[in-house]
Amino acid sequence: MKGYLAVGVITLLTVATLLVPVADSPAFKPAPGSALPAVAVCPVEEGQGRATAIGVISSPNGTGEVTIFAGGGATGSANFDTGEPGSATISVVDVSAVGVAGALADLPDAASAAASVISGSGYLAAESCGATPASQSILAGGSTLSGENMDIQLMNPYAGDATVDLTVWSEAGLESDPSFDSVIVPARSSATLDLRELLPGRETISVVIDVTSGSVIPVGRFSNGSDGAVWRAVPPAQEWLVLAPASQGLSKVIIGTAAPADVSYQIDLYGADGLSEGFAEGVIPGRGAATVDLTSLSTDAVALRIISTGPVAPFLRLEADGGVAMTAGVETAATSWLMPGAGSAIGSATRVVILNSGLEDATTLLTDRPKGTLEREVLVPASSVVVVDLAPGILDGLSLDSDVPVAALWMMQLGPLSAIATGVPIENG
Repeated sequence: MKGYLAVGVITLLTVATLLVPVADSPAFKPAPGSALPAVAVCPVEEGQGRATAIGVISSPNGTGEVTIFAGGGATGSANFDTGEPGSATISVVDVSAVGVAGALADLPDAASAAASVISGSGYLAAESCGATPASQSILAGGSTLSGENMDIQLMNPYAGDATVDLTVWSEAGLESDPSFDSVIVPARSSATLDLRELLPGRETISVVIDVTSGSVIPVGRFSNGSDGAVWRAVPPAQEWLVLAPASQGLSKVIIGTAAPADVSYQIDLYGADGLSEGFAEGVIPGRGAATVDLTSLSTDAVALRIISTGPVAPFLRLEADGGVAMTAGVETAATSWLMPGAGSAIGSATRVVILNSGLEDATTLLTDRPKGTLEREVLVPASSVVVVDLAPGILDGLSLDSDVPVAALWMMQLGPLSAIATGVPIENG
């Protein structure tokens, strides 16, 4: 395993909002009696050969609504009922044709989750939808080398405008540009910032997103001409778990930090030989990034536990045969996970990676949604990673329940195209 640092700079982007007629306004609605909002904000794309399906899984069965927002208002909405299977899939093309935009999913309960699956000719991407906006988040893993494109999409489903400051890095260092300050994201709109046009030829890009007023849910969008990826920005923390499926090509983890001073990190590895403590360590320069190359380990699924002296956020990037996939790590293990969207691409094979970082063996139950075709008990020994491969089928997603806390990630493969997403942990599940 070889670790190396990558530090990066970015220049100015232009912000463009979708211009559509203003309709009824979506807004977050807290679940009665719950501190967590029973909503999710999802990136969507319709047109130019791409379409989005929003998968929903709910622990209690119930009803909900998906509203597409752009240009200051709602462009369409659709109701759904998760019914007896506790799941549903909503095709955005049946709701609104809006190009790149955002969707607000009003879920049946806080113990629910949603994900976007975007597919088309030469494109497959998936990511769990964000539920809670953060005042600061990190987005890393993209690049703008020849033939590659990275966008930052800032989604604001709220009634008030938001203001965002960006600190952007590449291997060239920090880019100082006043245009990164006070980026306006209008209410009920999605602002997209194109990095390829302004920062061509960057190998590693890391962005710190500070929201100074209002709220946004940021995601990254990436395309290499053969495939693409969509992945969420996440708030920084000092301890993370990263799950990495086996890959036939490049596998790496990019760790970005929002701290102004250098941050040290240590990595423990869970692999075929169990736990290897102190597997790697390094230093991330202030507001920079470090890249840990896992390619030599990619023939087997592995997992990392990252502990750092300051706030960081890790992102997994896989590349093989032209396919590319990206997702963020997870902060904690849990006893219940929802994986909306897993197995939903027609003809795709699905792989689930389960990490048990604890000291007791875990007995897990993997269940398909809708129920009826799969219910598999999987033993995950202590300090180990287990992979479950599922035959191609059409699902709304998967759920995983365990007697001890574990972490879960899913991957879809469709020929050379691939998509990955971490599961959504459910508290008290």
